[in-house]
Amino acid sequence: MASGVNRAVHPVILNKQIQNHPVVLPLTRMDCFKIVTSEATPVSSIQFPTLRSTCLIVDAESLTVDTTENCAKFCEISINPFILLCSFSASDDKLKDIIKAANTMTIELCLRFPKKNAHVIPVWNEKQAVDTVVMLIAPPKTLSR
Repeated sequence: MASGVNRAVHPVILNKQIQNHPVVLPLTRMDCFKIVTSEATPVSSIQFPTLRSTCLIVDAESLTVDTTENCAKFCEISINPFILLCSFSASDDKLKDIIKAANTMTIELCLRFPKKNAHVIPVWNEKQAVDTVVMLIAPPKTLSR
């Protein structure tokens, strides 16, 4: 610990399938997180129990009719859920479609679960994704890299 400062270490429970995902890897290197992998958590999910938040990582390139339904199930069982709609290789034209899909999904989820305040956030690079996760799970200065 630098200069005698006590910093909280927050557990992060990862679904085992995403432990090597580009969004997850930077989180594993942050001193403020203790990573635990699990096969019992929802697929493609990250849980932050002490920060009372959950994240679902969705590949924007594989959106189907079932995607919104799967996201809805995740939101229904999760605490303070948010969804990252990730596309790390999309063209500018495709990004517009992904942003529209994220907005549509956010509206649908908010209508279905008005007390959950679920959001679908489009991200198109790894740094943006990690910064978004950190920003959404904790108030400013709660975490330090």
